[in-house]
Amino acid sequence: LIDIVSGAALDDMRIDDDETTADTVQTGEGTKIIETTPNEALARLRTILDKYLECPSLLDPSLEILIRRLSKPSQSIIRELFVLHTCQSEDDNNMSHGEETCRKLDTLMHLLSAIYAISKVRGRKNIQRLMPHDVADVEPVLAMLRWFGWMDRVQSSDCLKAGEESNLVPGARTLVHLLERNDSTEAKVWESINTLLTWLGILSLVPFDLDTIDSSTETLTDGKPMTLVQSILKTSASHLDDHGATRDTAAACLASLLSRPDLEELELEGFIVWSSRTILSFRTGVINDALPHAQLPLPDGSKPSNFRVMGVIQTLAAIFKCGHRSTLLSTKQRLAGVEALWEQCILLAECRVVNGSIILRKLLVKLFARIGCAYLPPRVATWRYSRGKRSLLDNLINGGNEAAQTKENTRADDSRSDVLFHVPDQVEDAMGQLLRSLTDSATIVRWSAAKGIGRLTERLPSTCADDVLDAILVSFADVDKDQAWHGACLALAELARRGLLLPRRLPEVVPLIVQSIGYDCKRGQHSVGSHVRDAACYTMWAFSRAYSPTILNDYIQEMSEALVVASLFDREVNCRRAASAAFQESVGRLGNIHKHGISILTTADYFALGNRNESFLTLAPEIAKFEEYQIPMIRHLADVKSVHWDVQVRQLASRSLAKISVINPAYIISSVLPRLLDQCFSEDLATRHGSLLAVAEV
Repeated sequence: LIDIVSGAALDDMRIDDDETTADTVQTGEGTKIIETTPNEALARLRTILDKYLECPSLLDPSLEILIRRLSKPSQSIIRELFVLHTCQSEDDNNMSHGEETCRKLDTLMHLLSAIYAISKVRGRKNIQRLMPHDVADVEPVLAMLRWFGWMDRVQSSDCLKAGEESNLVPGARTLVHLLERNDSTEAKVWESINTLLTWLGILSLVPFDLDTIDSSTETLTDGKPMTLVQSILKTSASHLDDHGATRDTAAACLASLLSRPDLEELELEGFIVWSSRTILSFRTGVINDALPHAQLPLPDGSKPSNFRVMGVIQTLAAIFKCGHRSTLLSTKQRLAGVEALWEQCILLAECRVVNGSIILRKLLVKLFARIGCAYLPPRVATWRYSRGKRSLLDNLINGGNEAAQTKENTRADDSRSDVLFHVPDQVEDAMGQLLRSLTDSATIVRWSAAKGIGRLTERLPSTCADDVLDAILVSFADVDKDQAWHGACLALAELARRGLLLPRRLPEVVPLIVQSIGYDCKRGQHSVGSHVRDAACYTMWAFSRAYSPTILNDYIQEMSEALVVASLFDREVNCRRAASAAFQESVGRLGNIHKHGISILTTADYFALGNRNESFLTLAPEIAKFEEYQIPMIRHLADVKSVHWDVQVRQLASRSLAKISVINPAYIISSVLPRLLDQCFSEDLATRHGSLLAVAEV
């Protein structure tokens, strides 16, 4: 299939007028000839690659070969077209030459679309490092990117802008002719643009001064010559307002270019100023025609679109991720530009216009965290808790004894080595925005805010980290705010995973997490809280990985009871499995401090918990035979699940309680039945119905 799609179809294979090539397959009757076109080959290649989406790493052994066989013909075609159209004008193109160019461009589109199909499965970063990165390819790839960008705008019916730029695109007639015959092709123009942007991203990192390889003769509107760097900036920035994957790739390409040490003096400062004014125009609707750097896209009389602002913020976040702190904030002029950008981002986050865009809010959260980290010295907190050497085998053999834990215990509460320093106001503002985003309505925004809090806290003094933890714990104050509970659980998990939640604060945190595992807030005829319970299980999982058995010994029984009850009786299958995974991690990491941990795991495994009836009626009576979990399970069934809002859960709870009552009838008679009998006269219909069912079953 790759041979049909690749450049071998130009030279080694004979192509008829309909571009049909022969493919052979082995059958029981011998060799059978199948006529395959490049479009059909590309479609079959997509179908095969999509099967690897569940486990993309399976492609790794063949990834380099696949990319090389697709990129080498692409490289050859791009160089040929670049040389051909830079040596002659549009008027020199005859009909036969135009047909040849169209055929090569069509093959190039299939090659680039095949590379995109692989990158969709394996990821852009894994593909980018395998692309050719010769210095001689910088200008040809840029030229092809401009050609396909022009074709994309023509396809989008932006005829006026396309016509204005046609004088800058060699072979414009040929490209229009290709578009006319390209309506039904499997290869898409935007896929070619995405692959070329990925390619240009690695080419922009060539270890040479880009001015030394600049042979462009294009001029700006003010008569000044446009350099190669400015041309890359203009071409890449023009895709920041695209609607799809090309926007993400263009942002990564710009970030890799602007992070070069030789471009941070002028181009980076200009891009930051242009970005801040673009955000200002989007927020206020006021168009500023005096924007710096004329090579960057200017507003066309209206405020920038949501997509352009998302592309700009995504580029800035990538710059602050891969750029060096010493250069981003080195000079007063550059620092002033970052502060102006910071002010505009804060105002944008508090503006109503971002409420309708989840992606924009997520990108703003990511930018807040990275700019906040840029204002702090790059260090790992010396005061953080470090568990030291960890071994699953040692835990299971030795029962989680005190081996190799003297060092970690001395460091756990030792803050004498903590260095106090002045924390800039921008860091406080960034942390405030991140804490506010923990209550956002979108899960991806809360998750991004939790990770940002972890990264930022890692660079703060211990006193500031305690303030951050106090602010997170405040989110548990209101029981009705499920989003705040979910965000707080995620933030606590990140702090624990990084060792930033010190053991002395666990008495405040563990009871809240145990309460979160059973969180269920009724809203009308349904309830919310499954996401909170799932996040609480993740927090328990993080605790098991972060702390030693001696630290968690005082809380392990409470944690185990909550996880076992949730894994058996939770209404949602994902929560049951999440609780089981957290309990399994705890048993493996902490050793035998869990009572009957291995026995419970072998009974209530991943597949057995997938069936709710099986969990209530078969697994629960088996695990109830262990005395340590018997009373908590009975209490949970009698107090919570028997009065649940879902009638099916009430029925299952009553039947499960009846089976467990045989194991401990004394406790049922003395403590459970009297309370159930009183609830039979409750005014709440669910409580009365569930209590009657439970009494009848018992």
